[in-house]
Amino acid sequence: MNVKDQIADIFLELVRKKSVDKITVRDIVEKCGITRQSFYYHFSDIFNLIEWIMQRECSRLLADVSGDDTPEQCAKKLLKSTYENRGLIKRLTNTKELETVEKIIINTVRAFLIKIADPYKTSNVSAAELDMTLDFYSFAVAGFIMGLHGRNDTDVERASAQLLKLLRGQVQLTDA
Repeated sequence: MNVKDQIADIFLELVRKKSVDKITVRDIVEKCGITRQSFYYHFSDIFNLIEWIMQRECSRLLADVSGDDTPEQCAKKLLKSTYENRGLIKRLTNTKELETVEKIIINTVRAFLIKIADPYKTSNVSAAELDMTLDFYSFAVAGFIMGLHGRNDTDVERASAQLLKLLRGQVQLTDA
C-alpha cells in the first residue's frame, strides 16, 4: 500500500470514531507513523485529503462500470455505493466546512456522470449545453445522494429507477 492510500485509510478509520472537525493532521500522522512533512508532501490539508478520497472512490466505482452497463445499471451502482457509505457521507457533511465537502461531492458526481454519459452524447448538443446540463444534474444527484444518508430503509432499486426517470425528464409536475 502506498503512503497516500495509507493516509486515506487512516483518515477513514478516524472519521468513523470522531467528527471531521476534530481530526487533526497530528492524529493522522501519529496513527500512520509518518512525519507531518510526509502528510503535506501528499496533501495540502485535510479537505484536500477528503477530495482525494472521494476521487479515489469515484475511480473505483467507475472501474466497476463497464462500457456494456446500461444507464440503469450505472445509476444502481452509484446509489448502492453511496447508500452503503451513507454513514461516512453523513459524517463528512456534518462539518463546519460543509461547503467544501459539498463541492467535493458535486465534483465527484460530475466525474461519474461524464463517464456514464459519454457513450450517450448526441451530436446536436453543444459543449456549452452539455456543460450546463452536467452542472445541473451534478447538483441534483449530489443533493439526492446527500439526502440518502438520513434514511435507513431506502430501496436502492426503486430509488435508482426514480432517479433515472427524473434525469430523463419522464416525471413532470403538473397543476392538477
